[in-house]
Amino acid sequence: MYAQDSNVFVSGGCDTVCRLWDLRAKYPEIMSFHGHESDINAVDFLQGGSLQSFVSGSDDSTLRLYDIRGCEQMQLYEDIKAVSSVTSVASSKSG
Repeated sequence: MYAQDSNVFVSGGCDTVCRLWDLRAKYPEIMSFHGHESDINAVDFLQGGSLQSFVSGSDDSTLRLYDIRGCEQMQLYEDIKAVSSVTSVASSKSG
């Protein structure tokens, strides 16, 4: 998912890691975010005009909110009754 700055994007994959990339950098992968226990299916920057946080969804049935400035997970969203994957995520300006 690209940020408003089209040179920066976040990705997630089968290795359970979300990665922040900047295509202008000599080494484009600039940060890694760990926490998921299974494949990551979806990522989205939070709306609001600045590149500060993003959310990810995974086959481990969780959503995770990451802070880019602090390079850390801020929140884990899970329901112990959920048995299916999170296959899409989206954010809005209103929350």
